[in-house]
Amino acid sequence: MVILVSIYHHPEFYPPTLNAILNLATIADRVIVLTRNQMKDDFPYPSNVTIVRTGKLVDVKTSEQKPILWKLRSFSQFLWATQKIINRQKPTWVINYDNISLFATHLVRKVSSYRFKWWYHNHDVTEINKQAKYSIGWMATRNEQKSFKHLNIFSLPAEERKIHFPLLKKDCQFFFLPNYPSTIFFKQFYKPRSVEQEIKLIFQGAISTKHGLEEIIKYVLPKIISGKKFRLVLKGRISSAYQSILTSMASEAGVRDKLDFYPVTPYKEVPKLASTCHIGIGIHMGKDVMNSTLGTSSNKIYEYAGLGLPVLLFDNPHFRKHLEQYSWAVFTDCSKVSLHQCLEKIVMNYPVLSGNAVNDFDKELNFEHYFNTALNFIKSTKWFKATS
Repeated sequence: MVILVSIYHHPEFYPPTLNAILNLATIADRVIVLTRNQMKDDFPYPSNVTIVRTGKLVDVKTSEQKPILWKLRSFSQFLWATQKIINRQKPTWVINYDNISLFATHLVRKVSSYRFKWWYHNHDVTEINKQAKYSIGWMATRNEQKSFKHLNIFSLPAEERKIHFPLLKKDCQFFFLPNYPSTIFFKQFYKPRSVEQEIKLIFQGAISTKHGLEEIIKYVLPKIISGKKFRLVLKGRISSAYQSILTSMASEAGVRDKLDFYPVTPYKEVPKLASTCHIGIGIHMGKDVMNSTLGTSSNKIYEYAGLGLPVLLFDNPHFRKHLEQYSWAVFTDCSKVSLHQCLEKIVMNYPVLSGNAVNDFDKELNFEHYFNTALNFIKSTKWFKATS
């Protein structure tokens, strides 16, 4: 059985896609991963996984600044590669991980006589009014639900988002697949943890406002809490303007030496840095569709837990609903008093909270716990049996 995994943005920007590839490789003869050439990588894929990159190497930031004709050419290259793989390799399943790759697959399906089984996993709910009119993203968003009448499987990382996809056909199998890290990859980075004289708080991902970072610089870094000093580690993409704002804030508070920036790296490097820290920051204060439904779809929260890091979370009903039952999930409103109380709780109970976090990851908060249901569905169908 051949499976085509198609994603317009590099899979290392979407760790759950990497997790899916690792698990799909266990049931398929070949997994072909089609993506654009956006970063150099040497992720340890299984031997039966082939990576196909389209276009010359251009990083995400540079590609976003390119003119519209360049972007159209880039999409055309991706579309051509989609058609070539489907027509020549005849995959049993095509799995799309964003709506632009879905758009390309939909266009190919309209002109191809070959019929594959089709799975769409939606990482991000896109709102058309936030897309530049007539851009590739705008066209893909308009097309998205037109593809639903042909899908065999549809999946989401947050069940609350299902209401935004009303056109699913009745016989389309739906799976809830939270963005939890994979035991296949993450277990190698865990080590028993304890608090030290200086405690490292880490935020990883797109570094921007509404993650409590300004409040931590202002209220936490200058203080000694429960006898401990604190350092803030920021890893990920950040605009030069926002980095200047945070740097200036830290300088004014006299804690510039306690603020560290780390760039985007291949995904295999991410847990290496996080495993040297003590507390994860999973604060999301935004109120849009994406940020208000991140209880099961913010992979960083569960990556922290998988490494034994207690996690600071924003105190709202959504996060409470999904995470309040876990002792290592500590809720803050980002006020000075709240942050201090949360950090005191974590420091005073660190060995227990850290151990509970990794135990919960092992037990249920891992990718395989949910993805195996989808794999078993594929293996139980005639399409799998016919190609096995």
